[in-house]
This record gives sequence, structure tokens and C-alpha cells, in this order.
Amino acid sequence: IQGMGRGTVKASENVEAAYAENADIEAEGNIYIHDAALHSNIRAGKKIVVSGKRGLVNGGYLAAGEEIQAATIGNPMNVVTRLVVGVNPMLQKKYQDACKEYKESKQRLDQLMKTLNTLEKI
Repeated sequence: IQGMGRGTVKASENVEAAYAENADIEAEGNIYIHDAALHSNIRAGKKIVVSGKRGLVNGGYLAAGEEIQAATIGNPMNVVTRLVVGVNPMLQKKYQDACKEYKESKQRLDQLMKTLNTLEKI
């Protein structure tokens, strides 16, 4: 998957690829990459497995609900590689969206209450 920072791969089950570079991949199940994941955003509901000849994860953001497996994660060049395990990223995103929607709705309610109070005074 050569994302070039533009496209997104989304799957309701599993994703399997030879490699991922500058990709945005999301799967509710597992994600299997058979060589390397470079500078990619990868989110899986269950597992992320990077195996094969190199089994390398370098740069990017990986989030999995259960497990992340790879032979090598990061490198000595201090490229930022962030890993998150234990929270299903899809549920976390839904929670963040719900919190944002709640905050916006509360602001609208406050605005309407102010308008209503002004109209009552008139």
C-alpha cells in the first residue's frame, strides 16, 4: 500500500499487504503486513502484525485493541514511532466524536436559552 499521504484503506474485517508506506489503514479486525510499515497511520480493532523478512515498523502511528507484533520497531535515527495498545481505536474515535458532538450541542443549547430569555424580556 503506497498511500503517498492521500488515500485511506478501510476494512470491516482484515487487511493484508506486502508493505505499507505513507499509508492510512483502518480495519475492525486484524492488519497483516508482510515486510515493513513505514511512516503510516495504522489502526486495528484487534491485532497489527508486521512480519516477514524485515518485520520493520519505522515512523508513524499504530493503534491496536489487543496486540502489535513486529521484529523491529523504530530506529536509531530518532524517527517518531507512536504505538497504542489496549484500546480499540474505532471505539476511541466514536467516543471522541460523541464528546465533540455533545460539546457543540451544549453550546447551541446555551445560545438558544440566551435567545429565549431575551425574547421573554421583550
